Order: sequence, then C-alpha cells, then structure tokens
Amino acid sequence: LPIYIYMLTYILPTFLLITLATYVILHNNRAVENRLIFVLLMMFCVTLVGEFLRHVSPFSFNPRIVVYVVGFSTSIAMAIVFHLQFILLKQHCPITIHPLVPFLGYLFISLHAIITLFFVKLSVADFYQSGIWTYRENMLYNLWLYGIVGVTSITSFFPCCIQARYFKKRCSSLESN
Repeated sequence: LPIYIYMLTYILPTFLLITLATYVILHNNRAVENRLIFVLLMMFCVTLVGEFLRHVSPFSFNPRIVVYVVGFSTSIAMAIVFHLQFILLKQHCPITIHPLVPFLGYLFISLHAIITLFFVKLSVADFYQSGIWTYRENMLYNLWLYGIVGVTSITSFFPCCIQARYFKKRCSSLESN
C-alpha cells in the first residue's frame, strides 16, 4: 500500500510536469524562456523522482539521494528561476541588465557542491521514519536547501515589483491617451 501512496504523491505529478514541459517546448522551442521553463520543469521532475526513490530505497541510500539528486536538482531549478526572471524582465521592461546578471543564479549550484562536500555531511542517522514517510532532520542541510529557495524567492520579488511598476505606468499612459 505505501508504494501506491508514494506513486500518487511523486510519480503522478512527475507525469503531469513532463506533459506540461513537452507542451511548452513543442509550442516554441526557439524561445529562450520556453527552453528555460522546459529545463525547470524537468528539474522538478528529477526532484520528485528523487524523493520517490528516497522513500522506496533502503535507508543507507537516503543521504546520497538527498544530496546528489534532490539537492542538486533543487539548486539547478532555483538557478533557472533566477535566470528566467531576468530574461523576462529584460524582454518586457525598458531597463538595461548586464548580460551576466542572469547567470549569477548558477552560483547556487557550485555553492551547493562546496557546502555538501566540505561542510554538511548527511548520514543515515540524519533520517527517521514516521509512519510511511521518511524525514531528514539535519538542521544545517535543511537550512541550506530552504535558504536557496528563500533567497531565490526574495530576489525574484524585486524584479517582479519592477515589472509590475512598469506595466502599471504603461497601462496608465495608455488609458490617458
């Protein structure tokens, strides 16, 4: 019975994301933002499959699955979100952005590699099972991984505000004409 719950929780959304990613890339595969969205959705699929594997595999594999599959796919996804927001901002707002700024998000991936290789070591003792679910309780690693998501979310907020302010000015100028 737990395998069916895991499949419903992780594999069904994976198939839905793959379908959405296929639609996006087939719609216009030449557009940079479509390619970024495609890779972003695929990274979320890798994260979901990693979590599925973490739950169905023996406890001894949990640290490696979390660090190498879930951790890296999450940091790649957040880097792509960072990149995508600046691509969209550059396309829709009349502001100049240095060409290297969208690539700053990819520093998360190298930071994740450095932190997980040298500072935060996950072991089997960092995981516990409650019912059918397996949890990790390494505070430093959780802080780091949730920190990546938090920093990306916060930095995503400011370009969205710039874009919203631009659209508001644009709409008000159209209304006055």
